[in-house]
Amino acid sequence: AAENLLRLHKLALSQFVEPAVMANPIGVLASELITGVPDVVKLVSSLSSPQKHTQCQGDLVFEIFFTPMSDDKGRRNGTLVEITDISAEVKRRQAEQKTAAENARVRVALDVTNACVMLLDTDVRVIYANGSILKMFKQRETELKAHFKNFDCDALQGYKFGEFCLNSQQCLSIGELSTACQMDLAVGQLTFGLM
Repeated sequence: AAENLLRLHKLALSQFVEPAVMANPIGVLASELITGVPDVVKLVSSLSSPQKHTQCQGDLVFEIFFTPMSDDKGRRNGTLVEITDISAEVKRRQAEQKTAAENARVRVALDVTNACVMLLDTDVRVIYANGSILKMFKQRETELKAHFKNFDCDALQGYKFGEFCLNSQQCLSIGELSTACQMDLAVGQLTFGLM
């Protein structure tokens, strides 16, 4: 495992690991290869139960499991060291956290804007409605219910926006949008401007 790891990340690890160790890690002291775990020799010699550590080398991140090994009489005779490259997973989690933070900032902005904003999924169901649009719908709820018996302003999440479309072609075009557009949606005496 160590040999494969060194081979896989030879260029990146060459900044941290001596060339001789890169060429042949067999017989090398753990402290020469595992530099990110404090006092690894002491850790390995006193190990009584499995332990997990994380080691960072530049942009690379490794998860290292140390498991004590014993002979059939219960005497320590070695340590199993499992090294897994989790760099891609760490980068993916960091990207997700960054996206989540950006989405949270956008949501806060949408929550407080005076513009009436609603987000639909690809099935044209409501997945988000801000306070301004809920207030507008609440003010027009009686008129909306006259046309849409299942309309409930307090249960808008998951509501199929197609219910608003008396003209099925309008609803179809909303579901297939690939660029920004504007249209008017007439509901009885009401007209909603959509963007």
